Amino acid sequence: MLCNKNLLIRYRLPQYEGQLLYFCVAYFGIICFSVAFILVSVLSVAFSHQWGSLCPAVPLRWCPSWFSTDYLAFGGSLIETAYTPWKGKGQFYAFFLMVGIVTMLMPYPLSWLAQRDYKKSKEKLVGGKLSDTEVEVSILKDSLAHLPVAQVLFSSSADYRPVMVIMEDRRVYVGLVSSIGTPSEASSAEEDFGLWPLMGGYCDKDTLEIVLDSEYPEFNKDTSPQLFMRQKNVFSVAPLGMNLEDIPFPHRRSAKSMFSVPKTELTFFALGYFAPRLARLAAKVLR
Repeated sequence: MLCNKNLLIRYRLPQYEGQLLYFCVAYFGIICFSVAFILVSVLSVAFSHQWGSLCPAVPLRWCPSWFSTDYLAFGGSLIETAYTPWKGKGQFYAFFLMVGIVTMLMPYPLSWLAQRDYKKSKEKLVGGKLSDTEVEVSILKDSLAHLPVAQVLFSSSADYRPVMVIMEDRRVYVGLVSSIGTPSEASSAEEDFGLWPLMGGYCDKDTLEIVLDSEYPEFNKDTSPQLFMRQKNVFSVAPLGMNLEDIPFPHRRSAKSMFSVPKTELTFFALGYFAPRLARLAAKVLR
């Protein structure tokens, strides 16, 4: 429960595999059990008593002889009544039953304290207040520090800046990151991501020069199509500036992407321009 409740742990959990994952989960389980054991022990020493025999000097109306908060004795008697072989050991089992219950509840306060301390440290670093959403985004970004590709995609999505994605099959996409996976106990953020494509192309197999030969319709967040890809098929990712005309990499655009006029219109325009010359040349040949 602590691994799922605490974002500082949950977003980093996919980093661990096999036995290391089991040791990690066991480690946090031991923390919860240890804190619960200490807490129940302190509360039992402080409050699990028959108060009438402990305060004889106090007036009877303030400390009657029947007043008791000895919940261990009460729980032990219930256990012994329900299961007679445990007679004489009821308080022992009642104590560990309480420890088990508190252990199950510990992820909530421990997660809250850990995330509160993280929020305070980030607010001190940026010099201002942060919302819960901003804190969660910061935690997710920190959890991707060991995944450069995922971190670039996440930063580009948060800043709404275009990226250039080069796939293993040499296909190239330029666009805006629409979505990126959130780490969980079953998956990580490096699996899939979505992209709103603005331009497309390929890497020349001989020179490896980037050739942009496709332009997509004008971007609209509501109507533009999205491409969903797996990060394991990505060869390289590069963040770009807002001006896509100034791509800081060796590239060229094919004639198809440079002209917005269809080929048929260009053909008719050329025939119209050269038609008089072609007619005079044909006349000379016929003579």
